[in-house]
Amino acid sequence: MPKVSVVIPTHNRSNLLERAILSVLAQTFQDFEIVVVSDGQNDQNKIIIGKFQDPKIQYFEHAFNKGAPAARNTGIKNSSGEFIAFLDDDDEWYEDKLSKQVAVLDSSDKKVGVVVTGVEAIDKQGEVLFIHLPKHEGIYRPYHELLRKCFIWTSSIMMRKELADQGFIFDETLTKNQEWDLMLRVSQVSDFYSIDSILVKLNVLGPSEHLGGSGNLSNIIKGWELFIRKHHFEYIRDKKLLALRYFNLYTLCRQKGDYSGTIRNVYKAWVLDPFNTTYFTRLLITIPGLWVLKMFRRIKVVSVNIKKRFTGFLSRFFNKIRKYKILKPVVYLLKVVYIKSGIKNYREKVKLDKKIVGTAKKLFGDKWVNAYFNQYKRKIISNKNFAHAHSGDYEVALLYIIVRLLRPSVVVETGVASGRSSSAILQALSDNDKGFLYSIDLNQKFTGKPEEYITDTGRTEFKGFIPEEKEPGWLIPDELKNRWRLILGDSKIELPKLVSELKEIDIFYHDSEHSYGNMLFEFRTIWPRIPRNGLIISDDVKWNNAFGDFLGEIKNVQYVIKEGTGIIFKN
Repeated sequence: MPKVSVVIPTHNRSNLLERAILSVLAQTFQDFEIVVVSDGQNDQNKIIIGKFQDPKIQYFEHAFNKGAPAARNTGIKNSSGEFIAFLDDDDEWYEDKLSKQVAVLDSSDKKVGVVVTGVEAIDKQGEVLFIHLPKHEGIYRPYHELLRKCFIWTSSIMMRKELADQGFIFDETLTKNQEWDLMLRVSQVSDFYSIDSILVKLNVLGPSEHLGGSGNLSNIIKGWELFIRKHHFEYIRDKKLLALRYFNLYTLCRQKGDYSGTIRNVYKAWVLDPFNTTYFTRLLITIPGLWVLKMFRRIKVVSVNIKKRFTGFLSRFFNKIRKYKILKPVVYLLKVVYIKSGIKNYREKVKLDKKIVGTAKKLFGDKWVNAYFNQYKRKIISNKNFAHAHSGDYEVALLYIIVRLLRPSVVVETGVASGRSSSAILQALSDNDKGFLYSIDLNQKFTGKPEEYITDTGRTEFKGFIPEEKEPGWLIPDELKNRWRLILGDSKIELPKLVSELKEIDIFYHDSEHSYGNMLFEFRTIWPRIPRNGLIISDDVKWNNAFGDFLGEIKNVQYVIKEGTGIIFKN
């Protein structure tokens, strides 16, 4: 049995994982095992582990993404060492880290259950961002200090396995502050030992390259709210500390632009600590800001109504004067104004919105459709960032609404390109706080202007969909990728493999090669795995007869075809 089990959770960061493992293998203390847990299936991780060919390394893989706390807990459950040390896949250890921590636990009473060290944070350019050293070296009980703030990093922690056996593991419901929560709970029953040396290198990635980064404020805010709720009883004993927690939330909500969250949390902070001048001042400043926001929202509603009425008036006016030849120049001039002013685009957008909502209501009824469509329009993914051959507004909005309504556990799509449809699916899964997306893409690239060819139906198609300098799914926000697995290859090869791995597929979306043979192959391959109330969604069904012929094969199903998109609902 090894002395130490090193637990490394990882998710779609194979290049970083290799560096982390090397830092463990370089330790002066060698009596350890490495337990790597991939949070979701990842073939590249297996290749990295295989390169080492080291019996010390064990590899485990979640079938789908469950989050970093769950990955660490899987590592804990599969550990056999007397001590457990944690290392995030983007961090590194200096070579004497394990030897110093093991020496402390071996020489200490069992009341000392955790050893932590100093850390330094390094950015991508190799510049030191900050250094954190413990206030002193030796034994202490940090409970009250931890209530105030977290000063312990996951990659610096070594703890006795028996603490984990007693139930002190990571809370899988928390989206942020998991190590803070664990150390706060452990500090109520165990002493800590701090080593006054820098033994950990924290590699600070970009703001959106990890779930705790500033590029994912929604995740951070949610994590803070859950943390405060969980430890509310402990904080309520010291109202000033609880006020500080709400003020932390106020700051995050202000950064995000969530004005209702901003005023709600600064108000809570002030109520708990009414003589704090900072809280009172911020409250006074925030209230007028909220009033201004509400005023602009009212103005927007009024302007939208005016625009609708004016658009309707112009349409009726054109229809009336069109029959008078003498007024043709006037009609032409008004049409130019109509197009250039953006009123035409607005009218077309209103029509498209009605089609999107109408399709969703035809399938699922009235309940929640309008609410989810309004949510979609407030999302970044609703903005049509131009990308060659990406999904249109109708498909993207409909995908978001359908995923929100069905709350699927597993979604599979073929064809990624820029990732606009993938972003809609992933955003909906994230908003549901449930589900995983598997995407298959052929990774067809082009340089300059993409070449064209004639399909089997006589239509023109492009040979490449991804600019040479880009990768499939480049439009997908980084904070949504924790629910995503990208499989590169031909769907004729990769889809049957994936189907054999998955028990059920709640939603399948086809947007890959639109040839008759390929579409029919994908529909037939996926259909046995679609459960009752599951869906097949296909883009460009009017390109050939594959969708119609497949409907003839399966019979007696509910389906909708609109705007070139076909949906089959399995009864």
